[in-house]
Amino acid sequence: MARFWNKHLTTAEFRREVAKRGVLCKYAGCRNTLSHIHPLVQVPNQLVGAPTGTDVTLQCHVEASPKAINYWTRENGEMIISNDKYHMSEINSSAYSVQMRLVIRNIQGTDLGGYKCISKNSIGDAEGNIRLYEMELPYRKNRPDDDHDSNMEETNDVRSSLQNSLREGGRTEDAGFLGGGGPPAAAATRATPYAIFLISALVYATG
Repeated sequence: MARFWNKHLTTAEFRREVAKRGVLCKYAGCRNTLSHIHPLVQVPNQLVGAPTGTDVTLQCHVEASPKAINYWTRENGEMIISNDKYHMSEINSSAYSVQMRLVIRNIQGTDLGGYKCISKNSIGDAEGNIRLYEMELPYRKNRPDDDHDSNMEETNDVRSSLQNSLREGGRTEDAGFLGGGGPPAAAATRATPYAIFLISALVYATG
């Protein structure tokens, strides 16, 4: 949205106005036409979002002749000056066209809100408005419940593995006894240390 003689223009209207000035320049003479251009301000993006802690650039496009004085303010009228926080620059596109840029470094909560780009010359003045808001970056933080569930799954896996091993050991000893591999006392003697080891490991894992 652009502002021209206190009238807000859409982008299409802005382009038509610039084209009309070009036609006047062609038939009436650029020298006379360009010396009487009321400031015209266009804002490409009126709503700008950025995460805190980052840098952001605000832009305004200005048409004016004679050369205008261009500057930035906060929405409360406080003028912005170049320092470690703000950096202002202008890029000349033509004899009467300027690109205004304001870089805001390390955005904090106090930097959010409205900004104005203002252009003034001997014919009049115009301004554009931009609002800066905080944009949150998507992230995933592990909850305590997630860690608890993960630990429970690991414990269950260990418990299941030990129980399976215990059952396999019992079946092996039983098969040996039933097949005549040895007396019951010998089978019990061989199974006891192994069973004690597995039970101890199971108790340790569940604890």
